Amino acid sequence: MSMVPRPRQNRVMPDGSIVATTLRCGLMGNRGDLHAPDGTLGPLRWRSRAWISCRLDGCGQGARFDTAGHYYPLFLYDEAVAVAAGHRPCGQCRPDALHRFKEAWKRAHNLPSTYRLSCPEIDAELHRHRTRRTVNKMVAVDLLPNGTFIFVGGGFALLREGRMFPWTRQGYADPISFNVEWARPATPLPVIQAIRSGYRV
Repeated sequence: MSMVPRPRQNRVMPDGSIVATTLRCGLMGNRGDLHAPDGTLGPLRWRSRAWISCRLDGCGQGARFDTAGHYYPLFLYDEAVAVAAGHRPCGQCRPDALHRFKEAWKRAHNLPSTYRLSCPEIDAELHRHRTRRTVNKMVAVDLLPNGTFIFVGGGFALLREGRMFPWTRQGYADPISFNVEWARPATPLPVIQAIRSGYRV
């Protein structure tokens, strides 16, 4: 087995990028097999439109690093980062979270409560927004719900309870008061709508 540099390039940032950092995370992410032949992260950033977030003690247990043919394990700091990056909850190890996400999604899209919303429907919509993230429109910050990431000052910040928590490669920095009135969301629009409709992050 080849020697893979440490730290590995497997931490997901709020904009969906993948970096090498020692950041400790609370969720595991899956976008399919992204391995290069030497076991490091290859040039692809997804093999499937199904980007999911798993419990660390769930589906990710026993995930194979360094070996093509297995999904490339990614790590997500928390739920706010996961959904901002475009990862939805896993239906196998996080069924309750996925159910809540689906119910909020249906409310946000005015779908009947009896509608059988499928994961591929969600994945297709999230993929559409992931691929056009750079053209998100400016939004009044006071209209965005708690748990939304915005682009600010060349980086990101999480909005929560009237404060901004700047994001670093080691997690959240100390909160600061709002100093912007308008910002471009980093969290995808359909996720913002789901948060507004009751999904807690």
